[in-house]
Formats: sequence, structure tokens, C-alpha cells
Amino acid sequence: MNDAGAAPLHFIFLRHVPEVGVFACGACGAAERGWPPVTVATPAGEPAELFAGAARLSRDAAREVFAQSPVAARGAAFLRFFPEPAAAWNGGLQLTRHGPGGRAETHFAAATGHPAELGRILALAPADEMLRIAAAAVAAARRDGADDAGLPRPLERFLRLVHKALSTGGGQIDTVLRVPGRGMLIAGALEAEDEPPAAAALLALSGRRVALALPLPASGAGGAGRGFAVFGETGEPRSGERRWWLELTAAKGEKRRLPLLCPEAPPKPDAGIEAALALATQQAPDLGELFARAISPAVDRFWEETRRNRPPAGEILYGEPPAAPQVSLIVPLYGRIDFLHHQIARFSNDPEFRAPGSAIEIVYVLDDPPLEAPLRELARRVHEIYGLSFRVLSAGRHLGYSGANNLAAEAARGALLLLLNSDVLPRRPRWVGALAKAYRTLERCGVLGCRLLFEDGSIEHAGMTFKPSPEVRGAWTNEHPDKGLPPAFDPHREPARVAAVTGACLLIDRALYRRLGGLSEEYVLGDFEDSDLCLKAYAEGWATWYTPEVELYHLERQSIRQTGDADKRHRLVLYNMWKHARKWQALIPRALDGESPPSGGGRARTPRRSARRGRAGAEAVSAASAPSESASGRPR
Repeated sequence: MNDAGAAPLHFIFLRHVPEVGVFACGACGAAERGWPPVTVATPAGEPAELFAGAARLSRDAAREVFAQSPVAARGAAFLRFFPEPAAAWNGGLQLTRHGPGGRAETHFAAATGHPAELGRILALAPADEMLRIAAAAVAAARRDGADDAGLPRPLERFLRLVHKALSTGGGQIDTVLRVPGRGMLIAGALEAEDEPPAAAALLALSGRRVALALPLPASGAGGAGRGFAVFGETGEPRSGERRWWLELTAAKGEKRRLPLLCPEAPPKPDAGIEAALALATQQAPDLGELFARAISPAVDRFWEETRRNRPPAGEILYGEPPAAPQVSLIVPLYGRIDFLHHQIARFSNDPEFRAPGSAIEIVYVLDDPPLEAPLRELARRVHEIYGLSFRVLSAGRHLGYSGANNLAAEAARGALLLLLNSDVLPRRPRWVGALAKAYRTLERCGVLGCRLLFEDGSIEHAGMTFKPSPEVRGAWTNEHPDKGLPPAFDPHREPARVAAVTGACLLIDRALYRRLGGLSEEYVLGDFEDSDLCLKAYAEGWATWYTPEVELYHLERQSIRQTGDADKRHRLVLYNMWKHARKWQALIPRALDGESPPSGGGRARTPRRSARRGRAGAEAVSAASAPSESASGRPR
């Protein structure tokens, strides 16, 4: 028992926690008539008021803390925290009671209470007060320059106590994914019998609160509970913000706080993408809502990280390049670099590729950096065998299908760009010239594709259409309507306008490609970039055409199979499908109905000299027939 003047003042707990501050928990017998004027000595010399920032404990809490103490029964219990170094500590506190007429009585209150009692006391204090105390302790540590990894150990222990003391039941947190610079993706489950919350927020021990929109997106997980996943826009966590709660407020005002820890960010962006997409389970009632409000902010941020600060491409030239190419054939390589050998072997037997002054340049772009050394050796040997000129670009990092094509398109010199998959092989020679001629003769042709065949000769691609997805509400799949049928069943006997064509073999004017922004790099790894490009062209007044007059074999998705197991790949497809539909929802029905492209775009905005070069290119490629002499054969 310690007294300060006439007002009985009893401390049940008075302790200094190094590098955190001083905790004083007690009762004052005169507090019912107003807190008495009592000050505490401070290192700065300016006394601090003992009760000015005190948290008042409830009667029930006071009875539990003070047991049968008569002071607690008559007075009011309090908890006061002085962040380091707001109070002068010398084994206790020097208190001064200020009375009428300027009288002052000074007393010394010695340390009391066992340190282990602090957790029990904190659990009984009002939640708002505990948050205020925690925020004050963290702020004091920040003044000393502490960062996320450098908070003092006693402060960490104290924050752990508060975090535990203020946590409640009523659900669980299963996943917390930190997204650098953006926030946290959080997934878990609420108890099935509970009513949906009336308000939700992320609450940090620093006192920061981030509101969440309701209802929380349903994830379909959670067993017997109600699974949810939500993204919190917390930005980059500040110092002392490792510990958080998901705070759920019921309609009657009751609060539940589910504890969570903000982890380190994944070591690589690819790991973050995989972790976020793992929440896209088939049990989710609305994958579109789950993508929009939980998964997409995380995936898009990680995908942005993989594309940040793209380095300049390195280039190796094998043989003498065409002096004035009209068509740039662009082939990304991922995983299956051996396809370069198969393609060059086929191209070398085509007079259009071997003619003197050939109008076709071949540009390979490596999208698999670990394979750079073996690709160089393979390319050198292939050039020595076939003598065909080609270029190999490499950015030294993984760019994804769109990024790789766009990188090569920047370096391309032809008036026309022919995007080709590495697993596409020509069935007959002179196919490039036939495509170039069709491109410049078809009405308002912006994008052109051709017939692709499986190894057995059945149709793999004869134009694409869009079909409502059974898995993602409001989304459209890219559909190959005649897939697997013999070519005789192709409804198109001559070139025809279609909704879209595959990027496995796609011809487009280089100037138009650049004006449209190339292949969109917002789709993760690959899928839907080709139909996206077709729809961008359609929105600008251009048509997409398909011609059955050119046939190539497509071994289909040989490289994309390198990107992971079937379930992971399927979740990625669903995500890209959702992004594609959200972007083109209004335009897809018009393209399906065969409406003419919107007016206002079209050839009027294509530079005339580009169109002239394109026509000349088609004629030059088509006229090529005689094989040329072997080039130098030496990479440079």
C-alpha cells in the first residue's frame, strides 16, 4: 500500500519493462469524486500527470485484479502506461500529490507485483486502451530508430502479450500472404452459425485500422465454417506492425478479433502468384468475386514485380541477316529449345526462306534464362548444318509469352510480324508468302490466322470463338469450335472473318501491332493474349480473318506444360479468363454476332508507307523461289 496525500492510492502492479516503459496498475479511493491531482517525476524534469492518460478498469475487472482489497472496493481501478522514457524510474516512481493552496506532498512508490501478472492485467483492460498503450510503446521505439526487424525484445514480448490478450475466438486465419508495397491477402473461416459481420477491418497493434468492404468474399474453404478470402490495402507494414487482427463487428456492436501475423514476403514473385491462386478452389461460389476482391490485387502486384526493370536484350546473329526483310517471323522459346532445330530444318527446305535477298527474317527470343548456354550451342550447330540465317534474343530473365513477343517485335525490321509458336511446323513451303498476300488483300484485315493441324491431320485451329465459362460467372472461354475434326469438316472453304485467332500463328502489320500496344502483358505467363489482341484490333476498326488456304502442324502446348502441374495451370487459366472477360465483356457479344468493326479506326490511321511496304513485302515473299548460297555460317 502506498499513499499519496489524503487520497488512498494502492498499486497492485508497478513495474518497469526495459525499452518499453512503466506500467502502473492500481486503485484510487477518491476517484469516484474525481481523479486527484497526482504527478510523476520524469527524466526531462516536467512532471507528468498520473491519471491524465490512465485507462479505467471496469468493476468486474477491478474485483478480479484486486481480489478483496478495500481500496478497490471503495475507489476506481486504473492502468497507466508511461512509454520509455516518459517517467523517471529508480526502482519505483516519485509521486507528488498537489493539494489546496499550493501544498504538495511527495511520496515514493516502490516496484510491486510479479512481472508474470502483466499479461493477466492486460487481458482485463479495455481493448481500446490496450491498443493505445501498444501504439505508444511502438511510437517510443520508433523514435529510437527501430525498424521491423529491430524492435527491442522486451517490446516484442509485450506486443505478443497484448496480441494474445485481445484476441478472441469465433473463427480462424489459415493464410496470410504479404504483398510488397500493397497489403496482405488473408484467408480463413468463420464459424458457420455466426451471423455475417456488420463491419470488418484489419487492426494493427500500432493502432492503425484498415476498413474492409462487406461481404467478405467466400473462398469455399473452411470445412464446417464459412470460408473467406480478402485483400487488405495496408501498404507496406510499418515498424511494429507485424501483429494484426481481423476485427469483425456484429450488428449489436460485439467485436471479434482473429489474430494474424504479417509474414515476410515470398522470396520470389512466382511463389506469391502460386500461393494467391491456390485460394481459387472449385468450391468457391463466385470465383469472379474472389478474384476481384482478394486474389487479383496480390497476383497483379507479384506479376508486376516479375516485369519490373526489363533489361536490354542481348542478341546473337547466326549468318547474314536479310538486307530488307518484309516479314519478321518471331518465335519465343521456353523449355523445349529443341524445337528450334525442327523448325529450322523445315524452313531450310522452303524456297521463300533460302532465296537470294530473302524477305523473311527469323527472330527467336529465349524466355527461359537457365537454358541460354545450351541454346547458344544448339543454335550454332543448327546454323552450321542448315546454313539458314536467324537471330536469337535474350533478356536474361523470364518475361512470359507476351513479354517475349513484344521484346522481339521491338527489334523486328519487317513491315509484317508473324508470331509463331515454337511447336508449329509448316506442312508445305511458301506458306509465309501466302499469308502475307492474304493479309493485304482481305478487307480491313488487322489480324490473320490460318488452319493448324494436329499430328494426325485433324483440325487444331480453324479460328476461335468465345463461349460462356461454366466455372467463372460472366467470363468467356476461348473456344476452338472445329477442334479434332477432319479438315473436310471445316465450315470455312475460303478466308472468313472470325471473332479471334490463336497466337500460335498470327500475322499483323508491325505499325498496327505497336499502336495497339502489342500483346498485353497483364495476363500471367500465357493465355488470352491472342484473343485480347484481336479484340483490341476490332475495337480500332480492324477485322480478324482466318484462312484455310495455309496449313501448319501445331503440336499444341508443348512448352506451356513446363509451367507446373495441371491444377496450378488450370487456376492460372481461370484467372486470365476472368481478366479477359472483365476487359472485353461489352465487346465480345458484338464480335460473336459478326458485327462490322467499330468505325473510326481502320486503315485510315495506318501510315501509308507501312501499307506500301506490306504489299511489296507480300509480293517479295511470294516471288521468292530459288535457294541461296550458304551464308557465312559464323555467329557474331
